Amino acid sequence: MNQKIEEFMNTQGDFYYPINSGSRRDIVKKDILIDNVKEIIKYDRYYKAFLNNTIRFKNMKSINKAITFNDILKLDSINLYAGDIQKNRKEYSKYIGLSITYEDYRHIKFDITEEHPINDNIVDSYQAEDVFEHIEREKVVKVINDIYRILKPEKGFLRISISDYRCDILYNRSEKDSEGKIIFDQYGGGDFIDGKVINGGHVWFPTYEIVKQILEESLFTEYEFLHYYDELG
Repeated sequence: MNQKIEEFMNTQGDFYYPINSGSRRDIVKKDILIDNVKEIIKYDRYYKAFLNNTIRFKNMKSINKAITFNDILKLDSINLYAGDIQKNRKEYSKYIGLSITYEDYRHIKFDITEEHPINDNIVDSYQAEDVFEHIEREKVVKVINDIYRILKPEKGFLRISISDYRCDILYNRSEKDSEGKIIFDQYGGGDFIDGKVINGGHVWFPTYEIVKQILEESLFTEYEFLHYYDELG
């Protein structure tokens, strides 16, 4: 591993990368992550691109300017995060958030159910964590297909982290109809009024089979499920 990368990573404190499926969470510690980085980051240009993005973010913050889609075209790598990025999430330090509520030097105010106003094949990575459950099921394929459009061919990737309602904890905590079908999860946000979820809650309740069907309907032809519950748990 490049010595500069090693030194930089060691200044960041504990560096966690959560992989979330329902209530289960696997944490990868910094030493394991650094081992992975040794395999992924092989050339100085990746390190420089990472630092250049960080410097540009800080410059935007110093002049109190909200970042725009035009601004991200100047970045050495384009990494988008659907939603608000929490300040303590160091693993997303190179990402630009797409927030439905506000904008700042790290966030563009944008509703991802709309077409992303950027060209095809330019985004390096796209992260959607606890997002698609809040979008009507019939709109999700359209959203995923537009993400596919903007990702770089071959090297670009979309990472989805989504609630898994086959998990017994999520299923048991949710309200169900007389047939045992989930109709509302209060911990997913929103309200349940007149038989409908409103105000930003989970409007559908993912399982492995449902998500697989969505991906099969999308433009993506290759995908991998890392953690999920099936009939056996």
